[in-house]
Amino acid sequence: SGTFNTTGDSNGSKGIVINTSGTNFESDAGIIQVTHAGSGSNTGGYFMKLKHNGSEKFTIKGNGDVTATGNVGIGTSSPAYKTQIYSSGDTVLSVVSGDSSSASLYLGDSVATRGRFTYNNTNDSLAVYTDNNERMRITNAGSVGIGTTAPLSLLHLASNAPYITFEDKDNNQDWQ
Repeated sequence: SGTFNTTGDSNGSKGIVINTSGTNFESDAGIIQVTHAGSGSNTGGYFMKLKHNGSEKFTIKGNGDVTATGNVGIGTSSPAYKTQIYSSGDTVLSVVSGDSSSASLYLGDSVATRGRFTYNNTNDSLAVYTDNNERMRITNAGSVGIGTTAPLSLLHLASNAPYITFEDKDNNQDWQ
């Protein structure tokens, strides 16, 4: 059993609140709330919230922002990480941007641009960043540049000391 209420405010805005302890929401006090927060609100107007025991778990705002607490699973009902994607077959994570834009995957700490992979659709190159600096680039021709954004050969090293070191751990020898 549960309750179904329509609510309104002094401006005539209408909302629907569904409270149930039934199996529809699989919670003790599941709530779906679609609310108009007004044009001046920072929520972006209409939004939807999923709550459990009075605590917000998932919110979709009218401006498209989505927030969730806990772990998010795609293809799994028990994700072990903040975001976990599972499939018994091949799995693809797709980050797509426009023809003259870049698509990036950011890694690191609170400074979001610390580490990243950026694919530039304009020149079809892939750049790898660490400590917020581009360190390596693979061009659309397959050339790899380390320390340069424009490699002139298949492997182009640019540095004050552009050495390649080969280490033989069995014989404790190095070559440069």
